[in-house]
Amino acid sequence: MKKLTASIFSLFASGANASDDWVDFVTTAHNSLSEKQESIMAEYKIGEHERFDWEQENGTLVYLKIMKLSPMKNGLPMR
Repeated sequence: MKKLTASIFSLFASGANASDDWVDFVTTAHNSLSEKQESIMAEYKIGEHERFDWEQENGTLVYLKIMKLSPMKNGLPMR
């Protein structure tokens, strides 16, 4: 955290090039985070499910698909 804070502070304190340096910093950070997010989405298939929950007790993600129920009458699907 200290390194990040120092890096951000130095960008603001560098004078005329601060704007260009800040744009470069934010662009690099955005690209890095986007790559990491894509990797996690692909590895855990988070984007393929309608919902996921975190189970704290065993440290796992539980993926859920929300199913729509069709109307029933007397235990049989209505048409």
